[in-house]
Amino acid sequence: GSASVFYGRGEYVLSDIKDNLIGGHVALSYDIYKDFKGHLSYTYSQTTSNVDARDYKKNVVSLKVSTAF
Repeated sequence: GSASVFYGRGEYVLSDIKDNLIGGHVALSYDIYKDFKGHLSYTYSQTTSNVDARDYKKNVVSLKVSTAF
């Protein structure tokens, strides 16, 4: 498995917009059967801005199956 966190800032000078982005990601992989693997991940991100309409929270869950041959 793996985990990470992130942070970023954006400033749009011509429009006087200032955004902050924070979030995190976790992922797990596991053997299902022989050459098949399962992958599960979750990502959360949130943007806050001095412009209320640009604020948002996002949750993404991903489930994948892969094989090698």
